[in-house]
Amino acid sequence: MPIVFATFPLIAGVEKSDLIFNIVFFIVLTSVALQATTLIKVAEWLHLAVPGRLKRRSLLDLELSDDFKNALVEVNLPENSRVDGKQILELEFPKTSLIVLVNRNNKYITPNGATELKSGDKLMVMINSGEEEYLVRKALALD
Repeated sequence: MPIVFATFPLIAGVEKSDLIFNIVFFIVLTSVALQATTLIKVAEWLHLAVPGRLKRRSLLDLELSDDFKNALVEVNLPENSRVDGKQILELEFPKTSLIVLVNRNNKYITPNGATELKSGDKLMVMINSGEEEYLVRKALALD
């Protein structure tokens, strides 16, 4: 906001208004840089920071991290699917894969081994990055 106010003398044609604008601009940039580099340290010093082990990590944080070796894949079960009515335990599902969410009629279900799959379900499957997607599609009789 100070930069906006510093433009008023420029517009009005006040003498040495360019010097005022440059000074205000420099102060604002310095202030932002100082706050950005010290905010975390000051929060830790005042015991206001959340310890790293307690921070919630979103799926996006996990996907963007370098050490994340899995992928989330959305699988749509077609109508008249061969797995319709089968429980997850009955599938020959890869041990390295996990159905983490089932979207059935826009309602989300947290699945377990006894969860019956229905045609039209949308599954969020966590798999190892790479060739595992083929095994998941095979276990769900999509290929």
